[in-house]
Amino acid sequence: DAADITRVGKDIFVQKSMTTNDAGIMWLRSHFPDLRVHALHFPYDLYPSHIDCTFVPLRPPAKDRQDGLALINPERPPLKKEMELWRQNGWKLLNAPWP
Repeated sequence: DAADITRVGKDIFVQKSMTTNDAGIMWLRSHFPDLRVHALHFPYDLYPSHIDCTFVPLRPPAKDRQDGLALINPERPPLKKEMELWRQNGWKLLNAPWP
């Protein structure tokens, strides 16, 4: 499901959900070999549907800088090891404000 996918440059981020499964993620990898496909996991999102309800990349890090920016839903953060991977690669993950 396209709503479970977001792209930043050569990276595609996909969440497994009610409509996107491992076979769909494998299909993306086989049809887009020049792109890197990453599965993201949001363990507190019990009924995942659209990735932009949980995770929204706003600005990729500039070359050789640590200034990438993404919003995350504070009620449904990614796995800690995935959050750390983002931080190590120049991203700052901000909790989205409450409405």
